[in-house]
Amino acid sequence: MTDKMTKSEWVKYYAEMYSTTQKQAEIETNRFLDALVSATSEGTPVKFVGVFATTIKEVPERDFFNPKDRTQKVTIPAHNKIVIKPGARLVEAAGDSEDYED
Repeated sequence: MTDKMTKSEWVKYYAEMYSTTQKQAEIETNRFLDALVSATSEGTPVKFVGVFATTIKEVPERDFFNPKDRTQKVTIPAHNKIVIKPGARLVEAAGDSEDYED
């Protein structure tokens, strides 16, 4: 097991798991990712029960001190932050399912 699975490794894994070509696995992966990004860019939360849920959180403008020069104040503009919460099925697959609810 590696530390991370890259997209190309995912495509190979998917192709082997579902007995399809790597090209078809890449097409299906890209379609899913494109749809996820599109829904997110429209501000639509996405929820796959048991797997994961995405939400968009508005972060207000705030003042912050520059870590390199603590005397300098920096204003961080308001922005949106995406929050991805794992679902119970995903948490269980990772082996950490104590009292987790989706």
